[in-house]
Amino acid sequence: MQWQKRSSEKFGVLCGAEKSQEWLLPWWWSRYREHNAFPVTFIDFGMTEEMRTWCSERGNLCAIDFDDSCICPRDQIDPILAKQWENFYGWTVWSARHTWFKKPSAFLKSPYKISVWIDIDCEVLGPLKPLFSHLKGNSELALVREYATEHLPRDDSRVRYNSGILVFRHGAPVIEKWAQGAMTQNHLFGGDDLLLSHLIHQHRIDVAELPEIYNWRMARGLNLNAVILHWIGKGGKAYIRKHGGLKPSLDAFYHSSRSLNGLPGSDPDKFFGNLE
Repeated sequence: MQWQKRSSEKFGVLCGAEKSQEWLLPWWWSRYREHNAFPVTFIDFGMTEEMRTWCSERGNLCAIDFDDSCICPRDQIDPILAKQWENFYGWTVWSARHTWFKKPSAFLKSPYKISVWIDIDCEVLGPLKPLFSHLKGNSELALVREYATEHLPRDDSRVRYNSGILVFRHGAPVIEKWAQGAMTQNHLFGGDDLLLSHLIHQHRIDVAELPEIYNWRMARGLNLNAVILHWIGKGGKAYIRKHGGLKPSLDAFYHSSRSLNGLPGSDPDKFFGNLE
């Protein structure tokens, strides 16, 4: 659980996939590249050879050495906890855990001084440059609090953070604690974000809370100021497959509005405003 030596690159982006979810990568990349040019490191959690080649042509490809046998199966989990996780995540939790708990170890491989991790079910709709400025002072991480706990004081043990979008500094001690906990404490936590939230509270880690526009869930309603939409869960993936996320609808609305007003087409960003 040690950091890889960082490169001279100051800012960069991480994402990753295994073979059942790798179909999202081309979609993720097209959204990301429309507004951003930061270097990207793709984490190989078990991709096909074809997708590994695809990633290598667009950025850095990094594999991680992680022994899956340390992820406790259902029959070794407290039955009450197991039922809670299934109710919250669905039955796919048992296969998803094998990728979720690899994520902290992947962070240790980041070559950047400051990194932004983005889940591949996230639709990037604007520039990400402002994200890198949220790590200030002693903050080790910057991430969005789960909206169901936004009313709680920051030191409350029930506060939960979502790790789908996460800004971190190379060498941050919490990442090492998280990676170690993913190997030794995964029998107590359904997902990596629950473990991380626990560690933040337990060790009183200084984190910067990002504006919700950087990890917006459509369950909160439509937000045209959102920079990143997070299409979580089975329903979110189905929407991406069927509709391509929100951008096609935004583009159609823009072009329809221009047509109705007799105006020539132009850059949709100029119509919807600066999403930063």
